[in-house]
This record gives sequence, C-alpha cells and structure tokens, in this order.
Amino acid sequence: MSLKRCGEISMERKSRVANTGKDPKKLVIIGAGIAGLSAGIYARRNGYDTTIYEQHYLPGGLCTAWQRGGFTFEGCMHYIGLVGSSPAHVYYDQWKELGVSPATVVIHHDLFHTFQDKSGRTLNLYTDIDRSEAELLSLSPSDAVEIKALCMAVKRYACFIQRTGKNPFHLLTKYAGILRAIPLLKKYGSLTLGQYAARFNDPLIRHALTYLFVDPDFASTTLFFFLAGMHLTGAAFPQGSSLSLARTVAHTFIDLGGRIEYQHKVTHIEINKGRATGIELQDGQVEEADIIISAADGHATLFGLLGDNYTTPELRERFATQSLYPSFIQVSLGVNRDLSGTPHAVKAQTAEPFEIAGQTRQELWYQHFAFDPTLAPRGKTPVTVLYPSDLDWWENLGYGTEAYQAEKQKILETTVAQLDKFLPGISSQIVVEDVSTPFTIQRYTNNWHAAPGFMLTTDLAADMVMHPQYALPGLDGFYMIGQWVKGFGTPMAAASGREAIQKVCGKDRKKFRAV
Repeated sequence: MSLKRCGEISMERKSRVANTGKDPKKLVIIGAGIAGLSAGIYARRNGYDTTIYEQHYLPGGLCTAWQRGGFTFEGCMHYIGLVGSSPAHVYYDQWKELGVSPATVVIHHDLFHTFQDKSGRTLNLYTDIDRSEAELLSLSPSDAVEIKALCMAVKRYACFIQRTGKNPFHLLTKYAGILRAIPLLKKYGSLTLGQYAARFNDPLIRHALTYLFVDPDFASTTLFFFLAGMHLTGAAFPQGSSLSLARTVAHTFIDLGGRIEYQHKVTHIEINKGRATGIELQDGQVEEADIIISAADGHATLFGLLGDNYTTPELRERFATQSLYPSFIQVSLGVNRDLSGTPHAVKAQTAEPFEIAGQTRQELWYQHFAFDPTLAPRGKTPVTVLYPSDLDWWENLGYGTEAYQAEKQKILETTVAQLDKFLPGISSQIVVEDVSTPFTIQRYTNNWHAAPGFMLTTDLAADMVMHPQYALPGLDGFYMIGQWVKGFGTPMAAASGREAIQKVCGKDRKKFRAV
C-alpha cells in the first residue's frame, strides 16, 4: 500500500481498532518519526481519530537512509543494534505491536564492534558476553577482576531487561526488574564512562569503554544496558535499512486507519484556556484537535510551537545546561568491492592525527554494510565514516557557501586517504561519494543543534528512563514524546509513544489496548 493512500483502512485490520460507539476524539501528532508513528498506532488501536503531520516527505525522522547511485546509505543505526529484535528482550512485544516483528527480516551479528590501537592490537566485542569476556581476558589478564565484574554486571542488567511473562510492560514485572538492578545502580550509577574505564589497566580496553558512545561523560550504566541488550538480542540490523523499518511502522499505522500528512510543517500549537485545541500549519491552515502529541524536537516544541509559555523551570534548566548528544558528519562511499570478509564496525586509532571540521582527530570510525545484499549491487559495498561534530562550527561557514562546499570536499579527501590505510586500495574502488553534515540533519529534522537529544549523563539517565515528563503543568490535552523525553534509541522512542497513549487512555478512563 502506498503511504499516500493514508485514508484507507484495510478490511483485515478494522477489527483491531477499538469501537467506542460514539464519535472518536481527534488526536493530532506532530512528527512521523518512530515515536510519532508508535503513538499513532496505539492511538488508533484505542479508537482515536489520528492524523500525523510531518514536514518531510518520508517517515522515520532520524530513523532514515538515502540512496545514491544504486547504493543505500544507513543514517541511523550506527551501532547495528535493533534492540528488542529477539523474543528474549522486553521490547520484543513492542516491535510486534508496531508490526516490525516478525515482518522485518533481521540480520544478526556475533561480532558487533572492533577497536584497534596504533600498534595494530585489536579488541573485538561480541554480542555473547561470555565470548567478550574471553576476548578481554586474553587481551589483558591483569584486568581479570574488573573484566569478570563487568561481564557479571552485564548479565545482571540482562535480567532487568529480559522479557518475562505474557505482559512485559506490566508494572509488577517492571518493578521486579528494577529491584534486581538496584545493587548495580548503586555501584555504578554515579560513574561516567571515563571514570569507569579508568579502572582498567589495558589502554585499549580503557579507550574502547570510554569512547564506545563517543563521549566519556556518558553514564556508565548506559554501557551495561547496551551490552545487556546485545547479549539478549544480538547485534541486529533491519534488512533494507532503518528507513525500511520506519516505512513498515508507517504502514501499520495507515492500515489501522491513520493518516499521515507529509510536507506539512507545524508552526504553532493553539491554546485556549489552558488546553491545547489545535495546530497551525506553515500555510496558515488551522487543524482543531482534542489531543495533541508532539514527537518533534523538544526545544522547538517548548520554545517555538508553545512559545515558551509552558516550559517548567526544570526543563528550562535542562535545555540551558545539559550536554547534548553530538551531531555527526557522515562520509558515505559506494565501493566496487565485497567487504564481507572484514569486520563491519571498526574504531581504529590512526598513526598520525588529522583534522576534520576544525577538530584534531586520531581515530577513524568506519562501518560497512556488505552483510545486507539489498543495499548495493552485487559485489559492491556501502561504507560510512562518522565524525562527531558541532553545528555551531558549521554555521560559521554558512550552509551552501563556497567555504561550506570546500570543507565537505576536504573532509571527503582526508577520509578516503585515512580509510585507505585500513582497507588498502579502497581509494581506487570508490564509485559513489556523499558527505552529510550537521546542517543536513537540521534541514531534514529541525533538531536543535542538529542533535538527536540529550546526552545520558549520570544526572540524567535514570531520570529520563524511569520518570519521563510527558505532560506540562497547566496545559491539558498535550503530551511530548521522543528521544528528548525518554532517552536516545529507536526502542526508547517507540516506548515513549506507547506510554503517552496509555496516559491518554487513563485520562479518558479507557482500558488501554496494545493490539
């Protein structure tokens, strides 16, 4: 079914929409990313007349990919981790509810990340934590005590996020998992990645754990949860790219009778006597609604769409002081070479420093996607190289200027020269070149500073995961969802949409229906 046929309901799935026996409330969602699509699906299943307004012509938001010269370049799943793609994980049922499982072909990996130092020593991290333990011990026997403690903690965190019972979202199940995790949260909850990694003697292990999530100020608990998810799920990738996954979720929403209005940018949320009553579009059109959910950028929602009229002191402080997850430069290369025999995700320290976008680098973070035959012609491979970057630096150049284009060309040439040192001969095999910058991300998503959300620091991680702030004091009929509310990653974004509709149903004294 075409996404443009957004007003139709398939006969097979009409029965899955709750019949209230009266005119349904009109619910409007801003943004067709994973959070917005998730909210839309659960809203339809609970009988709400639901429309999503999306400024782009595609669903997915940050969950996206693009095509160049016969190659598909992945722009979202940088860690090849579709968490919850295995029945063992608590989020598996959520992906089933959204229509992703079992419809989506999922490609699993045993090896999900490789680190390499300047001397050529390598550290492989596997989805099986026991295998990772053996790898770490062989690399650094002197770190045996810390390595065993790390792997034991991962297994205990796995119990926290493991799918148990018929309803993994049930409060008793949720809080039983929390109780199991409390000793670990007490032990590691106050440590950053950098502080935790400093416990290890081996410099390669320290480097790998410190920069697994780009920044050493990340909460160390993020590491344990991530490795636990890998242990339960495996490093998974949706065949066809994350955009294919987003399209699958969009189809689920449309099949339930939902509507997506693409290329419709929302500029203002209408308020009447402390209640959200509608949205204004860029062309001046006003759409009335009983309930409004913003899955858009958090800063744009609070300070733009709502005019800073309902921003709490806590949220204002958070946006003023909290570190952001970095934006990225992505160099995408289509190469005339089958790279399936090499590690697919590598962070390698370079022999000499090099400069990218005003910053000195000494590490190359590259990935290839030879494992997915749908992303390139036979015998060819998409390769991406990522660099964390700051939008402010790019704004000094100006979008589309000669200086901007020259910098992109410089980044391309520097990247190819560095990549050739790790994949010899690759420079002569490149047939497609593409460079995206933080400007690109901002243009398509309107995200503040081109960031996907807040960095999960020690003072923020637990608060966002356990106590997401969906509603705003003094404003009825309005909810916020997405990575700015509940933390980064597709599963968390989807969960925020689900939880928001649970709150909507609770407010309307309706029993929530997941399927």
